[in-house]
Amino acid sequence: MHRLSILFSLAIITLIVIPVQAQEVDIASVQATCPDGTEITNGAEIRVNMRPGFTYTATAIGINGFDPIIAVRDEHGVQACNDDEPKAADYEVNLPTTGRIAASDTSAQLPFSHHTSSFADISIIVGGFEGATGEFVLILEGMAVTGADGHGEGAGDPFAVHLTQNMVNSGVPLTLYMMAKRNDLDPYMQFVGTDNKVITLDDGTKIECDDAGDTQSCFGDSSDLSKASVNTTQGRSSDAMMSIPLAGFTLDSDTKLNFFNYLMTSYNQSSFGEYMVAFHVGVGEGTAPANNGDKPPIIPTPSSTKPQKGALTLGSSGGIELTCLDGTAITNGAEIVLYMARGTTYTATAIGMGDFDPIIAVQTPDGKFECFDDTPAASNYSANLPTTGFIRKADSSAQVEISQNSEDYANIAVIVGGFEGASGQFVLVVEGTEVSPDDGLGDGYAVRISPNLISSGVPLSVYMLGVQDALDPFLQMVNADGSPILLRDGTPVECDDAGDPSICSGKSRSLVGSFVTGAGNRQVKGREGSAMLTIPIDGFDPNADVNVSFLNFALTSYEQQSIGDYLVVFHIGVGTGAAPDTQSNI
Repeated sequence: MHRLSILFSLAIITLIVIPVQAQEVDIASVQATCPDGTEITNGAEIRVNMRPGFTYTATAIGINGFDPIIAVRDEHGVQACNDDEPKAADYEVNLPTTGRIAASDTSAQLPFSHHTSSFADISIIVGGFEGATGEFVLILEGMAVTGADGHGEGAGDPFAVHLTQNMVNSGVPLTLYMMAKRNDLDPYMQFVGTDNKVITLDDGTKIECDDAGDTQSCFGDSSDLSKASVNTTQGRSSDAMMSIPLAGFTLDSDTKLNFFNYLMTSYNQSSFGEYMVAFHVGVGEGTAPANNGDKPPIIPTPSSTKPQKGALTLGSSGGIELTCLDGTAITNGAEIVLYMARGTTYTATAIGMGDFDPIIAVQTPDGKFECFDDTPAASNYSANLPTTGFIRKADSSAQVEISQNSEDYANIAVIVGGFEGASGQFVLVVEGTEVSPDDGLGDGYAVRISPNLISSGVPLSVYMLGVQDALDPFLQMVNADGSPILLRDGTPVECDDAGDPSICSGKSRSLVGSFVTGAGNRQVKGREGSAMLTIPIDGFDPNADVNVSFLNFALTSYEQQSIGDYLVVFHIGVGTGAAPDTQSNI
């Protein structure tokens, strides 16, 4: 089964947003005005490319109290709406992503058809009563795979889902199910482009599903549907499903480009019969990500972190390797990217844990690398953090001062490796940072998840400590555009006060008693308001493309209500697991 990491998954999906002809809608959500004046204000749109002479039935069933309203729209506008349809009150659903949904008298239903002489696009719009947020299942019935569908690539019934910000903000993956009405049909679902050709990943994997739950024939996360059911339709092991996470997805400003397209057919077009399609959809608030003002996105595309000159490669150890101007070699390095404004100066200090002896490398303006090892100014640095325990001062600590003097914001890559390619653990302390009124979404940082980080077995931990009491640190894991990463339940991966599980994701501990001691024995102490995130990375795919395998973080203050200096600390492990390729250019 192809399981994509969060960032890699989003990078793939961004490339396969497919345009179809669309009516103009607000990027936040889909709206509709019904013939009786009822307004759908926070809707989602599913589009069917429909043959003449057929009648389909659309049924919307709410989840956990969501009261759906359904509208049918064609090229002439909204033709009909329905709310609380008695004929739909007996519909029950049991699907892997929804669980059992009991019958409800709030379910909505509409039959629809058209009378043009050729295929026509019909939109089904579903929203909640009074613009409510929540989840629903839309069931479409009346379709059939027939000999008239054609054969070979591109054959089948087309469906499209219009992606809007409320769907993204819901945190609910978009899941489609194709279930045969009788045993004679073997359903087959494909994710396609505007040419109706199946989307294929770089490794040749096709985004399609024959038998859900079979990792050899169904892309992504899926489950056997033999125990699933939709109203009177009983699932079978030959039925198909496809689930695509939307959390953190970046929409195009042109709403006509924000579509996912699907084809429904049978395996090899070798069987025929009736089927139904179920769409599991979430709608959240339709607000777009926060405005970043004049500041560019938090972390530009990962390719911009590549050196423009010089050699930076992934070595046989699975870590970054390079040679500095003085001949010093880093052969098992980790990369931390600092997103720096013009005219800023940061100080980066690497402190080894145990007997790990760190070396820091940064790239010079001419594309070469300069290394720093056993820096006297770093010998007074020590730390005490929940994931590290007490780290003593050491003469082997390394430090570099980094100034960014380009005309705009820039990504500065800091590489930390061990002496003679050693494995082990270290912390990287970054100072000179501040939360200021013009930060927009916050200060950006990224860590490349290279194979040596994965093989170390050490979770990636990021700490944000305010230098002054007035600053209330706030730490988020984000996408490349600064929008927050959301879990399946819509919860953002973020931390306000470490140790408080209600406002800090994952495993964290209060940072009271923690500290980092730096130059001149100045100590920055952890406080109740300090923030931390710990991200396990041992489950990441070491064969993933390291050019897109970044975890991005935005550091700011809670609701941008306080300002002040802070320092950020990265706790990282480097192992010795072999890289997928012994010499990969990154």
